[in-house]
Amino acid sequence: MNYQICNLLTFIAVIFFVLGFVSIVMWFKKKEGERKTNIILSALEKGQTIDPELLRSDKPHKSESKYTLLALLVCGAGVSIFAALASTIIIIGGASQGSFPKDGVIPCALLIAIGASLLLGYFKGKKILKD
Repeated sequence: MNYQICNLLTFIAVIFFVLGFVSIVMWFKKKEGERKTNIILSALEKGQTIDPELLRSDKPHKSESKYTLLALLVCGAGVSIFAALASTIIIIGGASQGSFPKDGVIPCALLIAIGASLLLGYFKGKKILKD
């Protein structure tokens, strides 16, 4: 019964992580589109010419790099938090049964390492993008 609750909590955490990631990225894209639309509308109302490069999206923009960095940040933080919670649940579950669970610690450590590498990629990318 205890493992069924842990599996259910893990499944719910993964679903919330995926939904949260998608909603955050879509919210930022929506805000970027609204900002671009407001700029174009205000330029049209004032009778100014619009640069055609603003309307093209063939080449990657700096904002797309920001979305990539945002994805690295969200994934890195999500994986690290998920791994920390999973390892805590595994260790507490093993301690309540009187033994140290060796099976779940290594995958959790690998997930923490993956999350840390994603966060490192975010901070390095942010530094490169700033330059």
